[in-house]
Amino acid sequence: MKVALYKPETDEVDVNVVAYANEAWLNLRGCIENPSECGGKRGPNEPKKPFNVFFCKKGSECWNFFRTSIIGTAPSGHEWIASHYAVFMHWGGHIHFGDGLDRYATPYYDILEQRSFPLEQYGVQDLASHIERWIDAGAYVMLDADTGKLIENPEFRIHELLMYGYDEERRIFYSPLQNGRTGKFEEFELRYDTVLAAVESVIAYYREYPLERVKRACQYFYPLTTIKIRAAHYDDTLFILMALKKLEAEYTGYRREFVRYEQTREAGECFVNYTGLGCLIGMRDVLAGLISTPDVGLSFSIGTSLFKLYEHRGILVSTLELLRDKLGISDTAYDSGLETYKARSGIMREAYLLMKKAEISNKKNSLPGIIQRLDAVYESDYTSLRDMASIARQALAGRL
Repeated sequence: MKVALYKPETDEVDVNVVAYANEAWLNLRGCIENPSECGGKRGPNEPKKPFNVFFCKKGSECWNFFRTSIIGTAPSGHEWIASHYAVFMHWGGHIHFGDGLDRYATPYYDILEQRSFPLEQYGVQDLASHIERWIDAGAYVMLDADTGKLIENPEFRIHELLMYGYDEERRIFYSPLQNGRTGKFEEFELRYDTVLAAVESVIAYYREYPLERVKRACQYFYPLTTIKIRAAHYDDTLFILMALKKLEAEYTGYRREFVRYEQTREAGECFVNYTGLGCLIGMRDVLAGLISTPDVGLSFSIGTSLFKLYEHRGILVSTLELLRDKLGISDTAYDSGLETYKARSGIMREAYLLMKKAEISNKKNSLPGIIQRLDAVYESDYTSLRDMASIARQALAGRL
């Protein structure tokens, strides 16, 4: 029994880009490369299960990847994803998908019906049968697990698992895990006893550190969650309005300062976020700061953040295509702007690979080249996105 996951139009993955980013995702490389440790990889004659690698055929933020793989099965899943998802940057070079204030932690209440339960509510020994029943009812199941147990690694590490199918006779669950060699998410078989041992380890950890459970629940909505697609959500007009608003916020870009007040009513620490194309300016400032301070080392988060900016462009392409198709835009200037924006993605990819080189060599001589590319992308993107937004507004005026 399996619940369908969205299948992308292509499963091509840029290995040069993705393989490096995998290291920041879920440390299951040993599991993927040594399948016997985890119950065995899918056999060559078994039917391949579709996976959604919607973030430009990648998945740098797993909490978003899992949910978009589910959203992609909805009748308007493509439109929902295209009209959502902006990026913002915390000061220091940390890029996240979010609304400029916070990450998309997990809610998606407008399209996903989610229910969360304590792991202990069903008991470890009975948990497998409950997961089977939830999947039979059309739900996806996500739970906190000790990923060390999945790869027979003594190091304890909590991460979520998504399960969308099972084989009762063979006593295995189907779960999408990322292949450490190719960067692709693939169907993987996890034995019941392996998953239950990983859950039991987490339960013991939460008993000792109950506040950690609260922290993860607030951020990720776990430790045990069932997810279904809601029956109804947006219509085309709302998708268009949200996509246009997203486009306009992208090319304008903001630098936002947030001050946290203390109990004494005194202003405390100031936090700076960048949104839209402002992220390129913020990233430029971070890189310039690293160049001017030789004693400060390179941060792995910068490479990951450049990778996310590259992913973000693929999502924004779907936003631009949604506006073109839903509004019936046939303006050659719009098509030209879209092709220009797509072409500039190659420059962002170059910036990411240069940062990868810098992190591997621990040398900063490639940072000026990254700044040069960010500047070129900003200048081009601002003009292209502004002009396309103007054309979309005119088309929308004729529709309303």
